[in-house]
Amino acid sequence: MLIGASMLAALCSIAQTTTTGDGAGTLGTDNNFYGASAGTAATSSSANNVFIGKNAGLVNTAGAKNIFIGNSAGSNNTASSNVFIGYGAGSGLTANSTLKFVLGCSSSSYLLNGDFSTNQISIGTNTLSTGKALTVAGSSRHFNKAYIGSYIDINVAQTLSSMDFKISTASTNTGTIGWDGTSFKFSRSANSLTPTVNMVGGFQISDAGGTKMFTVDPDGYATLGNTTHYTNTWMTVIPPVSSMNSIYAQTSSGKALYCVAGITGYSGAFEGGQFSISRDATTTTPDFMVNADGNVTIGTTTVYGTNSTPSDPYKLSVNGKVACKELKVDASWSDYVFEKNYKLRNLKEVESYIKENNHLPEVPSATEVESNGLKVGEMQATMMKKIEELTLYIIEQQKLIQRQNERLKALEEHLDSNK
Repeated sequence: MLIGASMLAALCSIAQTTTTGDGAGTLGTDNNFYGASAGTAATSSSANNVFIGKNAGLVNTAGAKNIFIGNSAGSNNTASSNVFIGYGAGSGLTANSTLKFVLGCSSSSYLLNGDFSTNQISIGTNTLSTGKALTVAGSSRHFNKAYIGSYIDINVAQTLSSMDFKISTASTNTGTIGWDGTSFKFSRSANSLTPTVNMVGGFQISDAGGTKMFTVDPDGYATLGNTTHYTNTWMTVIPPVSSMNSIYAQTSSGKALYCVAGITGYSGAFEGGQFSISRDATTTTPDFMVNADGNVTIGTTTVYGTNSTPSDPYKLSVNGKVACKELKVDASWSDYVFEKNYKLRNLKEVESYIKENNHLPEVPSATEVESNGLKVGEMQATMMKKIEELTLYIIEQQKLIQRQNERLKALEEHLDSNK
């Protein structure tokens, strides 16, 4: 029997006692009796009750504002303000139960149970959980379902084929969430056994075809792409196809910040405290690297100066040509050559040194330069020192020539005077 809210209101609003059925009650104020023995025990003090069905409200003598619908519904209740709908509904409750709502066809197992005094309701059980507004239970996990609206289906089931959970805005666009006995899974397709999200100790997201897109394994290692993580690598990124970049980031103005492999051909890496960039993701020698000590290399991984004794590493090491519009080197200078107490080697000493060593004093030999290169600032200061020393030699030579010219002129004048 289907009883609508409008029908119940109509039944309760009848302003007289109505009796239909053998042995049905006849007393009370504004009571309605329909069915054999319905409300048969009602006394003149009962009021505003509705008894529909055989033995409905059978022993209720003085109760008020009750609704009994169904064979034996509330048959043991003697109190007020209750609603019992269904065969034997509420018949198992105590006689003095008040403010109850029961929908079901059993004296002990209810489809719907409510308590108006505590604002609680239960579905599939006659138990109202303490402190819980809603309690939902079922006798079988395969048949405990809830449907909300047109496109939401909740079902505590064992496999995704039983539609554990699906939500959508249209019947053709559904999703599934469920437990298959091993893992917790999410899928974009209803009833799909191929999950979009899969939790098996870790966490996994897949595309519609089951290809892994993102995985966090039980140890916490993360992977983007259909692959396993590299050993001792917290995050591994492998694109599903070779024509895609692994990682690409850019500023709001469109300037690329970082790109790894793929269509651009570039790769970058942070590893062991160092950062490197390469034009080819498979190359073993990066084009640019900043090592753990903060030294920069270009075209090489060797930091120049580290093999010297003592070690004197350079902040920038370049394996190739360097061109620039201007280069500034901070260095000490050699103007001390012009100091009065500076001891200038005489040319005889310089000549002897050159004959013995085949290079100028204080200037590195060809062998040293080929082996160790040149320190630009130091070499520039040395060259300036030699230029300044050469200038002093020229000045001395000029003075000598001047004195010789003066002596020659005096000799010529003496010869002319004796003619």
